[in-house]
Amino acid sequence: MAKAKKASANPDKGKQLTTAQIISANLEADKEWHYNDIKEVSYKVPTGSINFDFLTDGGLTPGIIRFAGPTETGKTSEALTIAKNFQDKFKDSLVMFVKCEGRLDPRLIKRHGINTSNDKWFLYESNIFEVVFKLMAQLIKSSKDKKFLFIIDSLDGLMTKADAGKTYEDAAKIAGAATMASVFFKQVSLGLRKMGHMAIFMSQERANNISTTGYTEFKVLKSSGGNAALHYPDWIFEFLPVRKMDLIWDGKPGEKGSSITGSRSRIMIRKSPNERTYEEISYPIRRRQKTGSSIWAEREIVELMEAYGIVDRGKSGWFNFPEPVKERAKTLDIDLDVSIQGENRLLLFLANKEGEKTFKFLKELTLETMTMILSDDDDD
Repeated sequence: MAKAKKASANPDKGKQLTTAQIISANLEADKEWHYNDIKEVSYKVPTGSINFDFLTDGGLTPGIIRFAGPTETGKTSEALTIAKNFQDKFKDSLVMFVKCEGRLDPRLIKRHGINTSNDKWFLYESNIFEVVFKLMAQLIKSSKDKKFLFIIDSLDGLMTKADAGKTYEDAAKIAGAATMASVFFKQVSLGLRKMGHMAIFMSQERANNISTTGYTEFKVLKSSGGNAALHYPDWIFEFLPVRKMDLIWDGKPGEKGSSITGSRSRIMIRKSPNERTYEEISYPIRRRQKTGSSIWAEREIVELMEAYGIVDRGKSGWFNFPEPVKERAKTLDIDLDVSIQGENRLLLFLANKEGEKTFKFLKELTLETMTMILSDDDDD
């Protein structure tokens, strides 16, 4: 009887488990070490530039993003533009900006319209790897519905606790930064993507060589963070130095009475998940902005509309919209049956608050046209 009871109490003893049973048992036993029970979050955050959005298929996605490049090339401005759009996209969101180098101007935060309330913005002033990464990792693991955007400015400004406690000579011998970055990326990269968070790591590129013309060649591979900073990001964007030819004038360059009103920001895609590696992004930046993003969205859309035939510039400098564009606008109660003299007036027309609906329509039409034309070129 005893043997019979023992056999009936273990009916599956000696039976081979199925593949599904083995997987299920391991998922349950190790649930704190995997993300299989979490539904992946996917979204796009606009970059503020039509060209940038186009080449990233609509904006940036959850995960790790790296901005590399020399100073004064637009990295911080672009990061803050994304931060503003991130706050607008998610009601329950927090942007954590890690200030490692002491160069974040409060006017820049205000200009980009960042919501600095405690529940939407946290400025963390620390340059210690362990301290910064520990907080980030805890926020990621504790998150349920809240979305986080982390901006680290910059990897070069971070040091380990061991570095901080050493003399200058001894600290130079410690190769802790790359190791710390590697450990951190391994710990959080999967969780960031899966749970719908973003992290922008900025770094200053080190000069590879200086030519006799004074042009400095910068290399992403020479930047801080070690190989982990190259392997784990989904996107790596190299912000290129501003050249004289990139300057935007309000008249003829160098002419008396003419002044520089902006410049072109150029970004090389060094790594991408959508086969855009080595393509270049270009968009205009407006100087001395008091409100709004530094990205000169109105000028960018005028350039693109001309390039793709959405607006015509007459010989006398009058801008008109083609009939198909007018007709399509009418279906949305937008009147484009207008003639506008000069580029400056067209820029004012698009920047006018009353023209927000018009600007949105023209932006969507421009993106649609670019996608159609350039997709046809790819097919060919």
